[in-house]
Amino acid sequence: MTLNGKPISSISKDELFSTVGVVSQNVEDQLWDLSVEDLIAFPLENRGLAKDAVRTRIDDLLNELELNALRGRRVLTLSGGERRMVAMAAALAAEPKLLILDEPTTGLDPAARQRLVRVLKRLGAEIPALLIAEQDPASLQAVVTDVGLVKEGKLAPVVPLASIINDAGAWEDAGVLPPVAVRKRLPVAKPMVRYSFPCRASRRSFSAVTDSRFLKT
Repeated sequence: MTLNGKPISSISKDELFSTVGVVSQNVEDQLWDLSVEDLIAFPLENRGLAKDAVRTRIDDLLNELELNALRGRRVLTLSGGERRMVAMAAALAAEPKLLILDEPTTGLDPAARQRLVRVLKRLGAEIPALLIAEQDPASLQAVVTDVGLVKEGKLAPVVPLASIINDAGAWEDAGVLPPVAVRKRLPVAKPMVRYSFPCRASRRSFSAVTDSRFLKT
């Protein structure tokens, strides 16, 4: 595996951490019982940035990620969606060249997903590379330009999203839900035929209901 043409094994930890930002699916692994601002400041202070520079960067990130309302809050008092956005702010603090997001829509309600899309669209214009692992890529189609589907642990060639966006077979073959617009065109599965009849709540009647003679699909 390479990064910017260099084998990752040859890259120092300091260079790797300053080049790549990561937000894992289990975002709790990246959080501590700190204030929102202290969590974002942590990687900056580790790099020896001046206090004024740290404060400016925190302000910029809180504005950019729409997190101003969380100023002064303790991270562990936040909702799951809020924690994910704060973890993203911390990952962006050192201005990485590549941001990796693992299942970023996990646990997000519709409003939080809309905010995530807004934020990622802005970040896409600022960060050289954005890599997203997502089981519901259709929810991020306003952000994604290229996609590589994974099947049985193998990554298919990366192609423009526009080239497969309407190919229901490609999505389903990879075990991924197609975009909503594509799903609406798919044939509706035939509903199960059900029989109902009055019966008393007794062990004998329950046995009759579960008997294969009374069940038909």
